[in-house]
Amino acid sequence: MAGRHAGPRVVPHSQPEGQRHLSLEKQLDHGLREHGELVPKSRLLPLQRKMDELERALGRKALEVDILKKFCELKELRLPEGM
Repeated sequence: MAGRHAGPRVVPHSQPEGQRHLSLEKQLDHGLREHGELVPKSRLLPLQRKMDELERALGRKALEVDILKKFCELKELRLPEGM
């Protein structure tokens, strides 16, 4: 079972509450980082806005392609390969 995360380790009650909390928090943080990169919310929101902007641009380009296809169809023009 090398490489598998065995889960959080139980911290003995002999430690003060603050140390116990920090130890569990550190273990949780380590476990989360093993499953993927944590991104602060302040960095996530601009990335989501950028993704929305790119999706809108892609939608506009797809619409342009549909219009050009229809135009070529009406004018009986041959489209390039792959369109």
